[in-house]
Amino acid sequence: MGVQRGKLAPRLHDLARGVDERPVEAHREAKSIGVEETFERDLTTREELLTHLPGITAEVETRLSKRGYVGRTVVLKLRYEDGTRVTRHRTREEPLARADELAQAAAEVLTPELIAGHRVRLLGVSVVNLSPRGGS
Repeated sequence: MGVQRGKLAPRLHDLARGVDERPVEAHREAKSIGVEETFERDLTTREELLTHLPGITAEVETRLSKRGYVGRTVVLKLRYEDGTRVTRHRTREEPLARADELAQAAAEVLTPELIAGHRVRLLGVSVVNLSPRGGS
């Protein structure tokens, strides 16, 4: 006399072994879109960091455009040489998507006090409070 199995036993056995032929559905709504740059040499002045904002925000603009989003809040992220991370943000009433707008908002929160006495290893800019381009 054999062991009786339920109808789901073979399916559950496969799933337990990681076998699943269903297609992967990875669509999720984005909560933020951003870009970070890690420097080969730590930066110590606001001016040095500001020179990197146009390239970073141009890439953020490209990513926003490809995904069809605009955002209202720009988040600036710094990581210091000791691994400490700090973030600052600026929220606008009107949605932002252009690199120059993003760079301006990031520069506004990149204060000299935020850098004073620190060596900056990483600079990042993200956009949150996203909404579809053309909608609000």
